This record gives sequence, C-alpha cells and structure tokens, in this order.
Amino acid sequence: MKKYTHIIYAVAFIGGLTLSLSCSSDDNPASDSGTTNIAWSDGVLPGFFSVNAEGQQVQFSQGNLQYRASSCTWRFAEHQYNVVGDATAGNVYENGVKCNNEAIGNDYDGWIDLFGWGTGSTPTLSVTDTQQYLTYHEWGNNTIQTSTCAGWRTLTNEEYVYLFHDRANAATLFGLGSVNGVNGAILLPDNWCTPAGLSFTPSTTRGLEWNGTYYFNEQADNYTHNAYTEAEWARMESAGAVFLPAAGYREGTQVSLVGKAIDYWSASLHGTMAGGISGNSKRLHPQSDGDLYYGDCVRLVKDK
Repeated sequence: MKKYTHIIYAVAFIGGLTLSLSCSSDDNPASDSGTTNIAWSDGVLPGFFSVNAEGQQVQFSQGNLQYRASSCTWRFAEHQYNVVGDATAGNVYENGVKCNNEAIGNDYDGWIDLFGWGTGSTPTLSVTDTQQYLTYHEWGNNTIQTSTCAGWRTLTNEEYVYLFHDRANAATLFGLGSVNGVNGAILLPDNWCTPAGLSFTPSTTRGLEWNGTYYFNEQADNYTHNAYTEAEWARMESAGAVFLPAAGYREGTQVSLVGKAIDYWSASLHGTMAGGISGNSKRLHPQSDGDLYYGDCVRLVKDK
C-alpha cells in the first residue's frame, strides 16, 4: 500500500458558494459538435492559475508528461484525460498497441506516464531503493516533442497548497468528476466563466469538507459530482479548465488503482519523502508526502 504522511496547514475552509457565471458562445469558441482543442497552442492551456500570495500565475501543459524509452522521447499527452495505466486499464496506444507502465524499461517502445520522484534524467528508474532518488532532476528541462516552449517546470508543494487552498475562492474552483469516462480532479482558472449551456459543481458544495489536513467526504463517490463528454470537455478546456486524471501509481513494476487514485508529484523534497497531490473518490490531499520510488504522474506548468 502506498504510504503517505500529511502536513497540517492552517487554512480556512471556504464553503457554500456556487459558481453561477456563464459565458456567451462568442466567449468560448469551441463547438459542441467537435472535440478538437482549439483554444491552446504549443502544448500550453489557456487558463491562468495563481500559485502564491505575490500573484504569480502559471499555465498548465495540455496533458500529463509521457516518455518513450526506445526513442528517448518526451511528450505531453494528446488529451488531458489520457492515462497509460497497465496492460488492461488506460487509453494510450502506440502503433495500435496498448501502452503499459508495467513494461517500464530502457528498451520499451511504448509510452509511460508514472515516474519516480525527480527522474527527469532517469525516467525508467523503477527500483525501490529510496537513496537512488534523492537528487532531483526537473522533468521540464527536457525537450518536449509536442511543445517548442522553454521554461516548463513542476509546481512545488507549497504552490499546490496555494492553488487548492489559499487563492481567492479556492474551494469553489476545483471539483472531482470525470471526463470522457476517466475519473479525476478538475481545476478552474482564477477568472473562471462557465461556458454557456454547461455547468460545474465545486465538490465543496457537495459534502467535501476541509479537516485541517485534507478535503474529505467519506459518504459518497465524489467522482460523480461532475461528468463531461469529450465534446463538453473541449468547451470547458477552451475556457481554461484543467483536468488531473486518476492514473493510479506504480511501485516497482506493479501498477495499482488506475482510474481510482490521483497521484501527482511536486518538486518538493521533505527529508526522504517528497510532496505531491493524492486523492480518490473520498478524499483529496493537496499536501501528501510519498516514498520517492513510487511512480506518480507529472503535470508541468509555465510561469506567466
């Protein structure tokens, strides 16, 4: 079982608010009849997200980071809801063959998207020896096949805490849900405007409560709070929404909880563990410490 410890932050819970703003179709050009992402380019999504009290904003990459060992190639997932998974679960293929994180290795010809902490220079490292992961190598320093932009980086844990807790209206700007049948967490930009004809439900208005350490709602499947088709998500995405899919995690070469567990690394080391996001249908931990050798997702950002 994956091990986490949790650091308590004194953050006030902001609840009871509902997002009711909507935008005209002119403000959100993505059409319901298509699924092409037309509001972002060069791998950069359009929304701006505050990550500290000084007003620093970031934009997210178009999808989770992926790596192909046989060609030493990095890329962003084509869609935000793409997850590699294992031999059976997941929706990423290469030349018609299902990709599999459990096949991780230097010669593997498919894509992987679960990485040990700080393995920007050794993405196929899968040993369970913590000492081999203590030096952090930023994933964003690599050439990304699907983006010519420079300056990609991984958020720190403090920035993730600010994003989910401290920014203005933080509790109303995220929710759990599903996109194209894939479970995960939905993040909305600072100046969110819901596309006309669509809706968004913050999970904090559906029973998800902050207990001083994490958000929780043990009585319900919180992934049911929001559900978007591929076409609906194209419109949400073009308005700036970000989706962090529940891609599971890897220990050694064993992958677990694909479609159930939300596990993302931050750039922050805490002793011999590293910070990140963890969650499932009952909880969301913006500050979780995980063993360095676990394979988690990586989602890069660019500073505004």
